[in-house]
Formats: sequence, C-alpha cells, structure tokens
Amino acid sequence: MLKSFLNRLTCTHPGCSETFISQRGRTKHIRTYHRNVTETLLIPPTTKIPMMGNDDHEAGQNPTRRGKKTRHPYLYGAPCDHNGNPIPPGTPPPPRYNNNPNDWAPFTGQGQFLLADFLFRKVEMSAPNIDYLMELWAFEVTKYGGSSPFSSHRDAYQTIDSIQAGDVPWQCLSVWFRDPDTVIKNMLDNPDFDSQFDYVPYVYTDSNGQCRWSDVMSGNFAWHQCVSYVVTA
Repeated sequence: MLKSFLNRLTCTHPGCSETFISQRGRTKHIRTYHRNVTETLLIPPTTKIPMMGNDDHEAGQNPTRRGKKTRHPYLYGAPCDHNGNPIPPGTPPPPRYNNNPNDWAPFTGQGQFLLADFLFRKVEMSAPNIDYLMELWAFEVTKYGGSSPFSSHRDAYQTIDSIQAGDVPWQCLSVWFRDPDTVIKNMLDNPDFDSQFDYVPYVYTDSNGQCRWSDVMSGNFAWHQCVSYVVTA
C-alpha cells in the first residue's frame, strides 16, 4: 500500500493536493476543476518541451518568415511509460524486439523459417504448388515418422501472418453486395414500379419560372451526365 501511494501522480495545478493512480485520471481532474489554467501549468515542471517556430517545421519556407506555434492546452507529447507516467529526459526506449538469435517463433525453427521465406518471398510459389510440394514432402518423410514443414499453403500463410515483429498482421474482410446494374434492370422490369419514377432527366419550373428540384432526375448532375441521344430521321 505504501508503494502504491508513493507512485500516485499529483495534480500539476499550484495549490491542489489531489493525487491520482493514472495519467488519465489526472487529466480528467484538470479539465474538470482547472479549466482556465494555462498550458504551462499543465506541463510537469521537470519536463522540458522544445518550442519551434513555423519555419522549423515547414521545409522550404522563407527563413525570414517566422511565426508563433501555439501548442494544445492539455496535450504536450512528453515521453511516458506504458502506464502514462512521465519518464526522465534522455531515458532510452525499451527494446522493440526480442533479439534472441535462437528464437524463431512463430516458426518451429530456422529451417521452417527459411522455407517460408523461400516459398513466399523468393520464388513467390503459387498456393497449389505449395500444397503439391508439401504432399510430396510428407510422402517421403512419413515412412521415417516425420511430417512436412507445413500442412498446406494456408498453414504457411497463417504462420507468416502471425509474426509479431515488423508489419501488422493481415486480416481478412468479406463484403456482400448486390450488382447495381442488375438491381436497376430488375426495377425496370418490375411492373409494380410502373410510373413510380422518372426514366430520363428533366427540369421543373414553377409559375414564376424558378427551377425546383425534387429528386435525382430533376438535378443538374443527372442532366449533365446524360450522354445518350436518340436520333430519328
């Protein structure tokens, strides 16, 4: 309990003794009870925030044109840890990846990784050929109690997609839709819609000669998009 109390965050507003267990709670408190404080009061005194002129972040601008960059009153972009607590200036970031040379996860080992790299990146082998190769591989090694490195091309792709380091894993999205051309044809062929809509663009004017719009076919877009003409002798 003593350790938890010592790690609590204090309000940055002068004279306020409130403490918080998270950066989010402190920010909500400041926005609620200290709405009129200036930006400098919201920044912890130990955090040094560099200020830049407009010419510092707009490449190619005339160096004689200088302006003032006003920062957000609540967000200051100071480095923090995964809990949102500010960290001392100059603190090195944590390592991004596990640099263990013997860690080939999610592959079973270096051999499976090299095979996946060969099939997917170097030769870009098609899915049917990967399946055929894995079948031949399994046929040869099954007699010795072994198995192919991948059961199928899907197994190889799923293993590659589960790699945590580097790129974001792929995700699949399915979308269902109806063909608009077929929908319109069915509407034109349906007698229930007879005389229920206009088949060609038109312009409607009232008794004073003013143009009025009521639907799509009465608009300028439909009128200007009409490119087919019927020519009679």
